[in-house]
Amino acid sequence: MMALNEIEEHLELQANSQNEKLILASIILIAEEHSGSAYIDYIKTHPLTAKIPLPSLYRGLNVLIEQKKIYHIGRERSGVYALSDDDITL
Repeated sequence: MMALNEIEEHLELQANSQNEKLILASIILIAEEHSGSAYIDYIKTHPLTAKIPLPSLYRGLNVLIEQKKIYHIGRERSGVYALSDDDITL
């Protein structure tokens, strides 16, 4: 089993904020339960991200998209996200 800092290195998350790491972790967990998709309503209410203010949550999603760790599915306001790399797991 990898230590937390090894996981962060493997996923190249050392420079990411704590919120971005929590958002990515929640998307990984949600996507595993929902056929590879993570809906924004689930992300907002997930125990890892429920306390993140919405502006910070959306900023974190945009950063993860820019880093190509996740991508947005559908139209601009669809609110569906997926992992960019199928090898990302917790």
